[in-house]
Amino acid sequence: MAQVQNYNQQQFSALQNICFQTSFLSGKDTAKNRTVICSLYCDYYLQHQPQHCFVALSNNVPIGYVLCCVDANDFAPTMKKAYLPTVKKLNLWQWLTFNYQLKRQAKFVAMGYSAHLHIDILPEFQHQGIGTQLIATLFAHLESLGVDGVHLVCGQSNKSAIKFYQKCGFCQIATMPSCVVMGKKFFSEGAK
Repeated sequence: MAQVQNYNQQQFSALQNICFQTSFLSGKDTAKNRTVICSLYCDYYLQHQPQHCFVALSNNVPIGYVLCCVDANDFAPTMKKAYLPTVKKLNLWQWLTFNYQLKRQAKFVAMGYSAHLHIDILPEFQHQGIGTQLIATLFAHLESLGVDGVHLVCGQSNKSAIKFYQKCGFCQIATMPSCVVMGKKFFSEGAK
């Protein structure tokens, strides 16, 4: 069984590598593609909200992570200022797609899914319960903070991931082109 711990800065490059290796561009390993993927799905979380990120280790080597943004009010402006200009220069299609998702995100926050997450595990360590460990650790952390709910975006064709998220208590809350948005509430309306 993997060990799950809080993220530390020494793991930054290893987590960037996991982010890229588990991405749809992993078969096209170039500096440009790595920059695009890490700018969109990794760097913000590790640099701006590291206290909400957790890492799975095997023999003290990172093999997966769950990255979370709890402060949704910081996410969009910081992404637009610090990360998206680089993405726009390198991959206009990914910039357009991400901007569309970013505009929709305010709706999910208003629905009570204020946090959002990304989870990735290296392929050779998948289907071993590590994702469940990471999600359970994050959920306990979010509940301790009083976070109302969390959401994520997943490709519609990624049936195994959708099934995993459903097993973790997520339900579909919206759709976007080729994607589903899944959410999980921690506290019901009116509960103290």
